[in-house]
Amino acid sequence: MTSTTTGGCGTGCTASVSSDATITNFVGSSTNLNFTATGQTGTTAFANVTIPITAVPDITQLQVNINGTMVSFIHTQDATNFYVFFTFTFHSTFSIHILLVPPNFTVTVSPTSVTTTAGMAGTSTITVSPINGFTGTVTLTATVTPSSGLTCTLSPASIPGASGTSTLSCTGSGGFYTVTVTGTSGSLSHSAIVNYAVQDFGVSANPASISVLQTTTNSSIVTAFSLGGFSGTVSLTAVASDPGLTVSLSPTMVTVPAMGSSTSLLTVTASATILPGTYTVTVTGTSGGLSHSTIVTVTVTQLGVPVFVQGKLHWTHHLSLSKTSNTQTFTAIVNNPAAVGLYVQVRIAGSYDTGGVFSSLSPVTLVAAGATVNIVFTAPVVTGAIGFKVSFTASLMYGTTATSLPNLSPVTKSGTFGVVA
Repeated sequence: MTSTTTGGCGTGCTASVSSDATITNFVGSSTNLNFTATGQTGTTAFANVTIPITAVPDITQLQVNINGTMVSFIHTQDATNFYVFFTFTFHSTFSIHILLVPPNFTVTVSPTSVTTTAGMAGTSTITVSPINGFTGTVTLTATVTPSSGLTCTLSPASIPGASGTSTLSCTGSGGFYTVTVTGTSGSLSHSAIVNYAVQDFGVSANPASISVLQTTTNSSIVTAFSLGGFSGTVSLTAVASDPGLTVSLSPTMVTVPAMGSSTSLLTVTASATILPGTYTVTVTGTSGGLSHSTIVTVTVTQLGVPVFVQGKLHWTHHLSLSKTSNTQTFTAIVNNPAAVGLYVQVRIAGSYDTGGVFSSLSPVTLVAAGATVNIVFTAPVVTGAIGFKVSFTASLMYGTTATSLPNLSPVTKSGTFGVVA
């Protein structure tokens, strides 16, 4: 004769046992069901346990124990329930224990988000807790994404009995990181995530390499930028590798917003006596205990070459073909700072925006030592160029004889003009 006994399996959950044995002492929870089966010694009985699907996280992990011994079972299911069936032969009163949630463990972290400063350790507490009498040792590991920039340790790295805490401590450079802490025991593995924000800043220069003529000035843009959500004031200093370079920053203190950046202008002036060559300027940013540097390479060029005076080159920016007979006129103001006279020729090299070459050469002109001259010359413009745009670069070729101009001045001048009717 089959009878059915019901009981709870957690909040809002009801399980039942149908059996030809006598079922008593039914007690249930969200993790296990317990009941007693009695019958005549030597007879075989069955139990068919109905358990809501929502009460069993993983049916393959469910366990049935009779008097402390795990037994096999078969199960079926529908849309609502699992039906767990097993048999037993009486030789005593049987205590039946069904584990809905088998022995296991959990891994939790607190806090889940850590903010620290570059070079300073940030910590989170890892808690390992047993489920349903789990007693194994849990080994902990930490995996960092991205894989470089942050170093982490766990102390201790294993938790006996799956009950205890470990301290996750991470130190690194500025940026955002995800640390996955994984606990493993046998085939069981569980993870939790800690997000790290390591606050720092960086310093860069653009361009990182500049050229400067003796007695002249050039510049680079220095940027202080946020890493890992850093925000604060950064003090900037610049030091040249040679006293013949005078350096300045404007401003010398910048405010860097979180996730943003701020800039300063680095100005480098070469003295008249510094030797041509390659030098460096080290720009250092400091904020509290944080300090970072970037290097600007400075190439000093001897002034004794002809140059466009203050970059001056004159031309007609809106060239009328009808008014100029298809001719562009250039006036270059050229200075020769050298101690000897130099022969100079201005070369124009460019192109039309629709294709085609635009070019011209000035007459070779003798520029006396220390003198400044105006070199006037023309360049033909094609008849069909109305509406075209011309882009060009003017450069200076020079030498000590009128028939040989092997040298090219490092100073050039670029420009554009439009062609109209």
